[in-house]
Amino acid sequence: MAFSGALTLTDLNDFITPSQACIKPVTETNKPEKDASQAATEIHIDSTGAYYEVSSATETTQGRKLEQAQINLNDCLACSGCITSAESVLITLQSHIEVLAFVGANPPPGQSGHRIPVMSIAPQVLASLSASVSTASVSPRQMLRRVRSFCRCNMGFEAVFDTTFARHLALRETVTEWKQRRDAACSGKADGTDPLPMIASACPGWICYAEKTHAEMLPYISKTKSPQQIMGTLVKQWIGERCGAHPDAIYHLAVMPCYDKKLEASRQDFVAAHPHETVREVDCVITAGEFEGMLRSRGWDPAAAVPDEDAPLIAEPALLEEDRHLIQEKRPPPKTCSKSSASCSCSKKATPPAEEQANGHSSAVEEPVSHEHDHGHSHSHGDGHNHSHGDHHDHDHPPSAVSLPKFEHLFPELLTHPGTSSGSYLHAIVAHIMQENPSGVQLELRKGRNDDFVEYIIRRPAEASTLGEVLFKGAKCYGFRNLQNLVRKVGKSSKPARRVVGRRAAAKANGDAPAVNGDAQANGDTNAEGGKLSIREVVARRRAAKNGGVAAADDGERDRPYDYVEVMACPGGCVNGGGQIKPTRAALPSEASAGDAGLNGDGQDAREARWGDKEWTRKVEELYWVEAPEARDVAVREGEVGLKRADAIADEVLATLAPGEMLRMLRTQYHAVEQDPNSGFTAQW
Repeated sequence: MAFSGALTLTDLNDFITPSQACIKPVTETNKPEKDASQAATEIHIDSTGAYYEVSSATETTQGRKLEQAQINLNDCLACSGCITSAESVLITLQSHIEVLAFVGANPPPGQSGHRIPVMSIAPQVLASLSASVSTASVSPRQMLRRVRSFCRCNMGFEAVFDTTFARHLALRETVTEWKQRRDAACSGKADGTDPLPMIASACPGWICYAEKTHAEMLPYISKTKSPQQIMGTLVKQWIGERCGAHPDAIYHLAVMPCYDKKLEASRQDFVAAHPHETVREVDCVITAGEFEGMLRSRGWDPAAAVPDEDAPLIAEPALLEEDRHLIQEKRPPPKTCSKSSASCSCSKKATPPAEEQANGHSSAVEEPVSHEHDHGHSHSHGDGHNHSHGDHHDHDHPPSAVSLPKFEHLFPELLTHPGTSSGSYLHAIVAHIMQENPSGVQLELRKGRNDDFVEYIIRRPAEASTLGEVLFKGAKCYGFRNLQNLVRKVGKSSKPARRVVGRRAAAKANGDAPAVNGDAQANGDTNAEGGKLSIREVVARRRAAKNGGVAAADDGERDRPYDYVEVMACPGGCVNGGGQIKPTRAALPSEASAGDAGLNGDGQDAREARWGDKEWTRKVEELYWVEAPEARDVAVREGEVGLKRADAIADEVLATLAPGEMLRMLRTQYHAVEQDPNSGFTAQW
């Protein structure tokens, strides 16, 4: 993962500013053997910026071309200014090579040591995979079913989930947390509640940046876990309890659009509850590009259709009794046995029932036969658990995953959350506020130079001569250039804050009637009090109108603190994550007639468009919304059967959890990273 060639230390756009303390030793891999008689050399740079080593003893300009120094993920992770060495070791274990090694070494179901392979995949990854198929249009839902079929049959995964149900839980919890902060701010009694504005926490790149460089921002960051980690708790803990499996008996692979998700999965805050050891909720994270390469290496063709991939969803508006039974029933974890697998009959299995075969594929799962050893006995104490007495055994029974295909059916498939392709966190809060005010509110948009920064203002209905009261001010902030501006703005507004209502409202409260010039309002180049607008205000209005936004009046809300900000480190959001599949020139319409020279002029690498190509990102974005284009950038959409069912399932799932378990599933915490003053990496240039 090399950074763009335009990246420098002093002129950054949308990357974290590298610290002056971040130093990568330069090693020359193609250095020739030393010769005592060899003359001294010099470095020459040609017109294209390439470096050549030439002999200073000759007049020729021909020399040996030197390789470009590149900074990749491993280099960044090796720097102590970013993460610790222990975390770096964890990250190196998260690759497609490790996944293939696990698949090859995992014993078959029914044998001791077998771990249940489960995969969860982000919808942005499915959109990226769909975009990579050039032969025909493939929807993310079709791609999910193709991936699920191949991973079951070829790699032995017993369940493949998408992460949208976990995202649904995250959105619900985000609204709950925001309401808690808002109510505490309105009452003036914080009582330990974190302050406003609340800033989204689903982007691990932003979290890492805040923990390392802006610890003062941590109280504002939402404590709600990301969909990846909520899915990890669901798989390892909640589903594991219903399959009779310990967390360490499940191998959870997550496929994400971002390299930073590897770092997120390695945090010590995200471990499953286990009586003997800490078990990570997500064992391995690989990116969309790594995932595609891994599957292709095993013979997968993303363009090959599978049976029933076009089958419509059959979504029941209400939960069936069998669904409730599946949610509520727990199975005891496997017992342990000291005898060898050959001499103990504990590993005897029964053939799974026919109804456990899903989508025409064998689920390859078995259910243990209930039996007792002759030298012991068991009885029930009426607490729902069987207690055994007698000789103790200390090898694990192979866990049963008989219910996993049922959970694929239980959790809604590829839920559509109206809003953005990065999770719709801001839109979830906007929808909640609009539903809290059934009498009607007005939503205004203020766009920046592009769609990466948009402000959302919610007002009460305006009166004849005044603007309506502002109920909410939020923003969508993508890319590190906008993010750094946001940090500065929040830092200023977080000081003893006053919530500005607006000049007109303030004038009305003081008994002053502001003059209104109807003609001036019509042309938009004068303010509501009859005075001329500044050049900056005129440009901002015209830019907002050009971008499709609503040109808001200059009502004093420009300096009002935000209530919520949806933050993503990547420009364009998660569909443009650094781990997404890179486009080739052939896939881009504007490059269809380009020459063979490529972007950089030579080699196969020249045929790859660089990360962040706008046309490619637009294509992935359109595929993300292909089944529900009307939901894009929409705050409220009532009557959605899928979301009603998802709410019902979420209510049932959360009802099975104790308060502490629910908090563990949905919330997390953050830690400021202090630099070591004795470290050589902290030396400033």
